[in-house]
Amino acid sequence: MLPKIIGSILLLAALLIFNIPLHAQEKERLGPGWLSLDGSVGLLDKKVQEGKSTIEKAFRDKH
Repeated sequence: MLPKIIGSILLLAALLIFNIPLHAQEKERLGPGWLSLDGSVGLLDKKVQEGKSTIEKAFRDKH
């Protein structure tokens, strides 16, 4: 029990000494650029639509 208490105290002391934030930081959205997925969204939408139409056609043919 004593090691857990000492560990908790040391953790809190380290957080206070190094001023480590305890809350989640707001994430920044990626803008258009090298890491952005904007350029591939159209391609993915097209592939999803093709797959969807293929599945719909298979269901129509079966029924």
